[in-house]
Formats: sequence, structure tokens, C-alpha cells
Amino acid sequence: MVAYVFLAFWGPQSWEQARFTDMVAGTAFRPFVLRRLLPDLVAFLYGAMPIPIRDWLNAAYMPQGFLPYFSSLGSVPGGGGAFILYAVLTWGCYLGHALAMRRLVAHFYPEASRLVINGAPLLSLGLLPLTFRYYNYMYDPGTALLFPVGLLFLVRGQLLYYYMAYCAMCLNKETAILLAVQFGLVYWNRLPRLTLVAHLAAQAAIAVGIFFSISHRFAANQGHHQFLLLSHNLGMWVNSLPTALYFLGIIVLFAYLVRRGWNRSPRLLHTMLFGTLLPLAFAGFLYGYMDELRDYLEPYPVLILLILPAVLEILGQPLKPAGDAPPAEA
Repeated sequence: MVAYVFLAFWGPQSWEQARFTDMVAGTAFRPFVLRRLLPDLVAFLYGAMPIPIRDWLNAAYMPQGFLPYFSSLGSVPGGGGAFILYAVLTWGCYLGHALAMRRLVAHFYPEASRLVINGAPLLSLGLLPLTFRYYNYMYDPGTALLFPVGLLFLVRGQLLYYYMAYCAMCLNKETAILLAVQFGLVYWNRLPRLTLVAHLAAQAAIAVGIFFSISHRFAANQGHHQFLLLSHNLGMWVNSLPTALYFLGIIVLFAYLVRRGWNRSPRLLHTMLFGTLLPLAFAGFLYGYMDELRDYLEPYPVLILLILPAVLEILGQPLKPAGDAPPAEA
């Protein structure tokens, strides 16, 4: 259901600078075209398919009345079949998000009942559509999957898998660098200083190498690396009161729930929240629509983990105060 809502409303074919077909073809505007994991994966899988299967997928694609924003794909060679592949990947990303959140809940709240551990991912999926505002972009499901997966491997000390998730996240979006920030926060007092510096330097080198190689690949595309959008963010409070109230309401709701459960959540989560939310809030104020909640997909898993004690208390199922839930030794 979440995948359908993502694809059907404000879907990744609706914004002219980052249309699905242009993202797959590599002709979209910068900075959107630089987020390559899912577009390149769709292009690779579609190109690797036997021609009869491709023809069958294209013939099977019937967007009219089902996914209105994609109705034009039927006239694009390969568009329908590529979209079916992307829809399957989107479903897999949100399924993976739920599974990663289940493991994170079990890690940070080991005393939680099986009902809570299995139900918390549904809460996370249920609140995700709050981020489906303005437009959804092709790479958003990748962020929803890879950031909690990276955090899971990080706090469990499974650093080989963490580096794999980190590299994938670097291909998906430049905000992967926030995973490196989390690495530094989580292991600040748990690794020898030189070892920690070596890890952070390696992650910085990976991010810079991937980013510059992708930037070189699409240097001729229209657009810019970022857009300064201060006028929208300052004018929203005067010119668009419903938008401002919606944004303020979401902030107040999450702030209330986080504060209510603060003393029953692990201290490590407090640190992790500030390591993602503050940089994104600052960057969003300057370079994004600050009320575009999809820009906060990176701190979203930590926010869900922090509001969980308050939500359960409201439902009459309070959690015991959590410990620090340290990561396994690297």
C-alpha cells in the first residue's frame, strides 16, 4: 500500500526535471540525475532481460486509471516495462525498510514484547506517507531502505555489511555522508582514535570518489548541484499559511512524542538524532523546501525509535526504560 501511494500520488514521473524516464535514461536535470542507484539498476535489469520478456512486460503495462502520472510511459520505448521493474524495486525497498526497523527496535529495546517488535515497523510504514508531499523522487525508496539498513549494521558492529550499505547509499544520494557522521558518533568512545580516523577518512574518500565520478558522467546535463531556496522558506510563513501550519503541526507532534519518551529511550539514539536532523534542517533551510518532509528520510528511522516509548505509553503498553544499547565491538 505504501509503495502504491508513493507511485500514484506526486509520483516520480510528475516533476519535469526528474521524470522517471529521464532519470533512467540519464537525461534528467542536475542534481536529481546524480542519484543513480535505482535508475541505473532499473536500466541494467531491463537491458539484461531477454527480448521476449521485455516485450511481455511492455505489453502488460496498463497505467490508465491505475497510476495516472505514468500514463505517458506506454508511448516511451521500454517505459512500461522499466516502470514495472521499478515498482517491484520500490515494493522491495519498503519491505526492507520494515524488516530493518524491526531489527532496530529489537536492538534498542531488547525488553520489548514480540507484539511491539512486529508492530513498530507498521507504525514506521504508516507514517511514511507524511513525507509524500510536493513530489516523490525515484531515489526516495532507496533512502528509506538504505539508511536504516546502514544504521542497523553500524550499531550491530557488522562493518563489512555497513560499508556495503554505505557505498550503495553513496550511489543513491549524497546524504550518505550522514551515515559517516553517525559512524563517528557511535564509535567515538568505542574505537582507538587512529582507527576511528582511518574509518572516517575511508568513508569520506568513498563518498568523494563516487560523487565526483557521477558528477563527471553527467557534467553536460542541465541544472545545478543545488538550488538556493531561501525565498520559499522565508515566504512560506507569510504567503502560505496552510503549508506553514501543516509543517508546524508535524514538528509539534513529533517533538511532543520524542520529549514524552525521551527518558525511556537509549542515549545513543539521542546522539544519533542530532547527528542527522540538525545538518539536514540547516541544509533544508538553505537549499530545499524546509516543509518537504521527504528531505528528512535520513533521521526518520531514529525519530520512529524515539517516539516508540511515547506511542506505547499512550496505548497503555509502556516500555521499560532502555539502556544505552551499545553496538557490538567492531
